[in-house]
Amino acid sequence: MANTSKLEDKTNKSDKDPGRQVLKIRDLHTQFSTPDGVVKAVDGVSFDVIEGKTVGIVGESGCGKSVLARSVLQLIEHPGRIVGGEVLYHQYAEGEETAGQNDILGLPPGGSEIRSIRGGHISMIFQEPMSSFSPVHTIGNQMVEALRLHKPISKDEANEQAVDWLQRVGMPNPSERIRAYPHELSGGQLQRAMIALALSTNPSVLIADEPTTGLDVTTQAQILELLGSLQAEHGMAMIFITHDLGVIAEIADDVLVMYLGRVVEEASVTQLFQSPQHPYTKALFTSMPGTGEIKDNRLPTIKGSVPEPHSRPMGCFFHPRCDSFMPGTCDRAEPELLAVNGQQKASCFLYTEGEN
Repeated sequence: MANTSKLEDKTNKSDKDPGRQVLKIRDLHTQFSTPDGVVKAVDGVSFDVIEGKTVGIVGESGCGKSVLARSVLQLIEHPGRIVGGEVLYHQYAEGEETAGQNDILGLPPGGSEIRSIRGGHISMIFQEPMSSFSPVHTIGNQMVEALRLHKPISKDEANEQAVDWLQRVGMPNPSERIRAYPHELSGGQLQRAMIALALSTNPSVLIADEPTTGLDVTTQAQILELLGSLQAEHGMAMIFITHDLGVIAEIADDVLVMYLGRVVEEASVTQLFQSPQHPYTKALFTSMPGTGEIKDNRLPTIKGSVPEPHSRPMGCFFHPRCDSFMPGTCDRAEPELLAVNGQQKASCFLYTEGEN
């Protein structure tokens, strides 16, 4: 189970310092046209990202987490397209409490304005390390180019900073690895290089899509500690996507649980671990090592599988897999995301607003 003292510390910190909003996502919709029909990969998602805080996003594969992350920066490729919603980035000048506002979805996808935001103000660690690098340029060349694009520094200064960042993320022999091409690095080394590239520009917001996948436990702990220290030092905000609830307990302040493109539960990390409300969230916890009841040396699993996204069930999308399924209710209408426990929200017919 999660470290209780850490969860309490996060609650106390949140109560004392709500922080400034840096990203505002409202009613975001991203769809893909396929021969089998329209896939609503992100279907009406809304949340805020606060300076110095982390929003964790969890859910099984195919629930829309990565598409949501890419939508924030207009990185959706054909046949996908963002069909509605707002993504507002609030940019604060040093010493100023009011912010300039950038409507990211209103910017031309290939224009200079959004390019200055991507990688500079908002960086992303992609799920596949190879997608972050050109195969025909060295790691060093690509890091130096990114640093000089967003910082007024010389090539030598950029090279020094690139080596330093590679060292900070645990890259062995960083002064040598900086001259390597992507294919010359192992998967773990490439993952470290990608994390170093994303962090090197000191972004205001970091979007991390499964950033520690494929890393050993020691390096994973090192990366999470580094991200935490950068938040404390620079007030960096994060959107952190993972299937690992243990990592969420370590790093997140607030959590969104996604299922088939929608948020089915929204809570502080403390609320989520102490009192999960949605049956899907409860099932995720039950199947988590250390929290589930092990029988015959096996953890319980969530029955069934995530439905094909182009043929979502009628009513509540989770009802075919839900132990609390109520015939005639759950299979007829879609539940709204309502407050059920203070600021905690869940999308389930087990609750009416304000109840838990």
